[in-house]
Amino acid sequence: MLGPGCSKCKETYRVVERVIAENHVDVKLSKIEDIAEMMSYNIMTTPAVVVDGSVK
Repeated sequence: MLGPGCSKCKETYRVVERVIAENHVDVKLSKIEDIAEMMSYNIMTTPAVVVDGSVK
């Protein structure tokens, strides 16, 4: 999950957490807040969700 910590970013993180828990998916969820690292994904807005290195 890419996002600086705004309310939309926090809500997206909670939604992804809930989907993972409800579906018993074995994944590692992490949140990237570092601007330089977020820019490496060539995103224009946040929040953004990254799955296996690809922005979805």
